[in-house]
Amino acid sequence: MPAGEPLGAIRRLLRLAATAALVACAAEAPPPEPPVPAPPPRARAVPPPAAPIVAQEPFCDALTDVIEAEHDGFAALRGEAQGRETWTGQRTVSGTERCVIEGDAWPRARYECAGAAVPADQHHRVASQFALLSEQIDACLGKPSWHPRTWQRHEPREFAMGERQQTWTDLSSLPPSAVVLKLQRGLSGDDYRVRLELMTIR
Repeated sequence: MPAGEPLGAIRRLLRLAATAALVACAAEAPPPEPPVPAPPPRARAVPPPAAPIVAQEPFCDALTDVIEAEHDGFAALRGEAQGRETWTGQRTVSGTERCVIEGDAWPRARYECAGAAVPADQHHRVASQFALLSEQIDACLGKPSWHPRTWQRHEPREFAMGERQQTWTDLSSLPPSAVVLKLQRGLSGDDYRVRLELMTIR
């Protein structure tokens, strides 16, 4: 046997042994993990249709009580006297915080409720309150239970410095009754507030 042949045989044996070891390792290796399935596509939520404005019962009940007391000069709602022919109003409409009655008899008696003062630089807040009250009054005065009274909403009016006014009148009786919603700036110019008035148009 040539001198180099044993060395070559040894190398062949080593290669065979290495190949066998690789095959054995491959056989013992666990199968690969299956791929994680992709999450199903998420359906986009469809927003529900906007619900119509519905009169809130506490608001509408208070407004109705005041309107029904008009022909008695709001006598049933008089609280503490505030001066000559002036009283604190005992029925407060939601969205306002204090009410006053001026005049001792129909048709000159007037019921007014005022909201909280809002700083002039936050006019958007009181404007939103005005819009909400307007919608609530619309919904309340549009109820069939007012029949035979018929409330008519007039075109809104806008004035300088962000003031606004919205009026509803009942022409089924004479002189007609009116619900007047105002957004007014204070005399100092530092604030705004909403005012709700119930009166008889003379």
